[in-house]
Amino acid sequence: MILGALLLAMADIVGCCLITSNELPDGLVVALVGAPLVTLLLRPRSARGHRNR
Repeated sequence: MILGALLLAMADIVGCCLITSNELPDGLVVALVGAPLVTLLLRPRSARGHRNR
């Protein structure tokens, strides 16, 4: 739960600082970070380089 709050706070800071003329929405920044993480977690273990025991 704490990690989610930290991710959202960091997304807000990045969204404010990345483009000076406008502010990026927090959801966009979270989606750009979260989408690769979700796809990494959803990949089968064999595709991640783990051996089957």
